Amino acid sequence: MDREGEKLASAHIFVSPDSVTTLSNEGGGFSLTLTPGTKSIVVSHVAYETFTYQFKVRRDTVVEFTLSERISSLKEIVVTSDRNVQEEIFDANRTSTHVLTKEIITALPVLGGEADVIKTLQLLPGTVRGIEGSSDLFVRGGAADQNLVLLDDVPIYNTSHLFGFLSVFNPDILEKVEAINGGFPAEYGGRLSSILNVQTSSEIPDRTHVSADIGVIATRLHVDQPIVKNKASIWLAGRRTYIDQVVRVINEELPYYFYDLNGKLILQPTKRDNISFSSYFGNDILDIFRDSNNDGDGFLTKYESGNNSQSLRWQRVMRNRWNGSLSLIRSKYKYSVLNAFEENELLARSDIEDYGARLMFRRDSIFRNVSFKTGADWTRHQLNPNVINSIGTIAELLESSSTEGHVANEFAAYTQFDWSPADRWQLGVGIRGSVAVVDSDAYLYPEPRFSVRYSLGKNQALKFSYARMVQYLHRI
Repeated sequence: MDREGEKLASAHIFVSPDSVTTLSNEGGGFSLTLTPGTKSIVVSHVAYETFTYQFKVRRDTVVEFTLSERISSLKEIVVTSDRNVQEEIFDANRTSTHVLTKEIITALPVLGGEADVIKTLQLLPGTVRGIEGSSDLFVRGGAADQNLVLLDDVPIYNTSHLFGFLSVFNPDILEKVEAINGGFPAEYGGRLSSILNVQTSSEIPDRTHVSADIGVIATRLHVDQPIVKNKASIWLAGRRTYIDQVVRVINEELPYYFYDLNGKLILQPTKRDNISFSSYFGNDILDIFRDSNNDGDGFLTKYESGNNSQSLRWQRVMRNRWNGSLSLIRSKYKYSVLNAFEENELLARSDIEDYGARLMFRRDSIFRNVSFKTGADWTRHQLNPNVINSIGTIAELLESSSTEGHVANEFAAYTQFDWSPADRWQLGVGIRGSVAVVDSDAYLYPEPRFSVRYSLGKNQALKFSYARMVQYLHRI
């Protein structure tokens, strides 16, 4: 029986050393035939503690047992899920926004099996491809240089490898890609057509992860290593085309290759702070020598084009539901082309280097149904547009020259409110003020933003947006 006096049926009884077992009947009783001697009896029942008792058998013996209820608790089970990003876009009042995850990008068939962000975006509405195989984006009639491409908050000026057939974004490192083709939030500016915000992985893993992929075009390796549990981790990723090495096996020459190196250090010193440092290096290199007569005097062509970027970002969850973030960034792009024949040389090169900082504060609810964000940006551009060096008789036709370098500074400050005045309505109002300073000249423009959403039902909504964008820096 239990402590309440209730008879327990189907209790399991085991007696040793006789190894005799039985079950209690509906009245909680049982009967066993045992040899004389010292016995140990074990009684167990579902939801009750196991009872063990020793006694001696000399003659017929009657014993009673009282079992205690077993009190136990299950381990905590936490069920988490990420909300569908497309649902978030539908519910927001922003227009012409697409969010791509790593799973979506890698699921689409692409050239040589190499997943590519830009190729995926070219399939979306409002985006037009350039020439066949190009990785340039042309959004709503804009030019290729009118798209702001950010990699962890850093502008990337050249997004292509393999002369336009692949983008510079290694698919192994991607966390989320946000493409904004209209209805721009106030925190973005500097380009006319679109914003492409590429974010790399920022989770701290529980254990070491290593992945590799050997493809037709390139080989990739990705290593994700925790440093301090739930506090710090680092990942490194590399990609290189190896076709130049493969063709050497058949005694052929294809003197071209590209590579990407990405890395990120992630720190979470407190529950409120998240610090990350990310870096990217990428280059395309072509080195070809053509000597049709095999006399040692041939035509040499060298081409190099590459990006180099770093970002340091600090995010903090403050009191009273405020969130803040500070980013320090550096970005550089350069290219050089060298042609040489005998004593003649012609070298053309150009580069741009940026330093900048971005500060933003956000509160999801300053009062009922109103969210607010404000911030400021600064970018310093060091531009060396074109340098040409010529040597030999070709110098008589094309003299050495260089375009004077310039330093330009861009400043911007912005504020945006998002408000839901009624169940079916959402409004967004923002203002961004930007200024560019080049030498002694300054250019100042306001950039107002407005968006509205009216819900027609669970799966239907009408959206409208207006944005004025200003672009100070152009590519020729």
